[in-house]
Amino acid sequence: MAARLRSAFRNVNRINNMFLPQFENLKQRKLGRSAYNVFTDYKLVFKELYQNMKAKPFRSACTLASLGGLYYIYEQNPDVNSYEDAVLECSNELLQISHLIRNPNSDSYVQNILKYRNQERLQIQTFGFLSLVYVTEFGPGCDLYEKHCEYVQPRWKTFPERVIDVGILGHWFFLERAMKDYDVNEAELANCPPDTE
Repeated sequence: MAARLRSAFRNVNRINNMFLPQFENLKQRKLGRSAYNVFTDYKLVFKELYQNMKAKPFRSACTLASLGGLYYIYEQNPDVNSYEDAVLECSNELLQISHLIRNPNSDSYVQNILKYRNQERLQIQTFGFLSLVYVTEFGPGCDLYEKHCEYVQPRWKTFPERVIDVGILGHWFFLERAMKDYDVNEAELANCPPDTE
């Protein structure tokens, strides 16, 4: 191992002499010295990590699985574009069915979201592992007194009331729940005779 390290160090010195002849060798340069120190530190860290993983394989496997799961959740976190796409797709699905069989709850939920979107009042905040969609009091084009007065600004305790959707693992839960049975109108079914066999 030491022979390979000396050989690599000689190659680095040879390249250094070709491109920077004013320095005699790599050890004279601060950057080279600090890069060498960082390399040896990381080499020691990975060596100790390997020894710990070898000594406690179950704990290491659980740690790696947890880190992999967290990374998967982070990668699958939905963003602004996915929410707008989901809302527009739900709106199109509702428009393709007759108003007689359309679920009024699904329709009103999607229409409210579209209204907030057109007013530019929808805000999406991403926290790495989940995203929150909430409604602001005023859009960016609004310049009323209430928007600037600090005494009538919404308080933090009202924030949960303004959250209209939560996104995690590529799903928007409140939107999907509102669109469940979107083609079933309960009022129409109330007039139907009971099913008798």
